[in-house]
Amino acid sequence: MRNSVKVALAVLAFTMGGAVVAQAQATSGSGTLSVSANVLSAITVTGNDLVFGNVAPTQTKTIAAANGGRFDITASPSSQVSVTFDLPADLGDPKVYVDTWTALTNTTNDPVTGASALSTATAAPVSVSATGNAYVWLGGTLHTAGATPGSYSGTVTLNLTYN
Repeated sequence: MRNSVKVALAVLAFTMGGAVVAQAQATSGSGTLSVSANVLSAITVTGNDLVFGNVAPTQTKTIAAANGGRFDITASPSSQVSVTFDLPADLGDPKVYVDTWTALTNTTNDPVTGASALSTATAAPVSVSATGNAYVWLGGTLHTAGATPGSYSGTVTLNLTYN
């Protein structure tokens, strides 16, 4: 009888140990995944000035975006960038200011055919061509309100980030 109790206990211990091992194996596992990245080319921008030219001391003059300043953008082909503008409140004197800004964008250097309106107030998407080019034109309405004769200027900054 003693031997049968020992055998029963041994079988029970073996069975319990096997159950614990089986349970541990059933609730664990592993897996793998690949990690990759596509490093985009640096964005470059060059600007061609928006010139209002000669204006009277009290005058309003509008330059349409299609005829205004132009930013030439080079980025990774077929990508999309988000643009924002830092626009000056005035051109160095509160009496010489632009109150309305307009912008256009295109993947070709053509501000008319295929160009799209672009917000100057909020972040806006700009598509980059398959050759890595995009263009943004900027125009506006300049006001002089009793300005002193002289030369006035300001700076427009175009900020770009990849989407």
